[in-house]
Amino acid sequence: MNVETAEQQKKREENLRAAIRHALNKEAIVFLGAGAAKSAKSAMGTTLPTGQELSDILAAECGLNSGYPLDSISEHFLEAKSETTLINALRKHLHVTKIDDELVALASVPWSRIWTTNYDDAFEQALDVHKTSYYSLTTAAEVRNAQGNKLILMHINGALKNLNHSLPPDFVLTSQSYATQSFVDSEWSVIFRNDLQRVKAIIFVGYSLADIDVARLIFNPDIVRNKIHFIDRDKIDPVQNTKLSRFGTVHPIGLTAFSRILREEQSTWVPPNLVEEYQCYSRLIIDKEPLTPSDDYFYDLILRGVTRDQLMLAQSETPNNPDYTVIRDCEAECISTLGQTGRWSRL
Repeated sequence: MNVETAEQQKKREENLRAAIRHALNKEAIVFLGAGAAKSAKSAMGTTLPTGQELSDILAAECGLNSGYPLDSISEHFLEAKSETTLINALRKHLHVTKIDDELVALASVPWSRIWTTNYDDAFEQALDVHKTSYYSLTTAAEVRNAQGNKLILMHINGALKNLNHSLPPDFVLTSQSYATQSFVDSEWSVIFRNDLQRVKAIIFVGYSLADIDVARLIFNPDIVRNKIHFIDRDKIDPVQNTKLSRFGTVHPIGLTAFSRILREEQSTWVPPNLVEEYQCYSRLIIDKEPLTPSDDYFYDLILRGVTRDQLMLAQSETPNNPDYTVIRDCEAECISTLGQTGRWSRL
């Protein structure tokens, strides 16, 4: 097993501190897993269960042994008991009556957006402590809600507060709901992808990447891996550490240590003097070796959006003689027609 050197630990912490500074400047998103609210207390005075712990609780209430996946045991619970009994069990074990200081500290950050797979409202309560204005939504909400500067807390698997007499379609718990409700195919996944692209830091807190949909969306080493940070417990399972390391930088420090680092950065942070910045553009660096247009380069451009800057620059010198890009015959006429009336019917 590789042992991290003191220099590597120092560099890893500095990268985390840089990510926190991005968050303080409203240029980061946070993704909350079950571990983020692990110290919150339910009405019974117990800590909130993780996904597997909740599964074992439901299994015990059915007189079964532990170890079942949550979606499978939830499906069985519905068959063996009833939907009302399942909802009451979820409320019993997931209804939050007390939150911890670490969660309150995490909510003090001006996040660009908050994503979570948790059902509970622990983070909403933490935001309320700071009197932060926000919208708590599920994927049933229209994506137009994402417009503007309002803070959104998105429960991608559904929210406990929406449970009344039945499980709503956006509450992803049972095998059937997992099979029919795919986040990666929803309109909100487009918003999530856009967030991954536009922000400068993505911080996962207490998240195991058990949700395959989210793993698919963030597995893009060339674009987002350097921006992703996982805050996990200090004695992280080595297999879990290896898994998370494929997607970003793992910080096995626990939420208490993370809160300490966060408070240190908040105490010394000064808003930077920003110049105008284009977040969707990157610096153009031309390779010294000349490139010759080919079918592969063309299909990379058209089908995948992968550009060769040298070819693009060369093409701009001869725009009417394309050997890399495509001339759209109607484009010039469409542009000349803008602002005129009565001519669109023939275009």
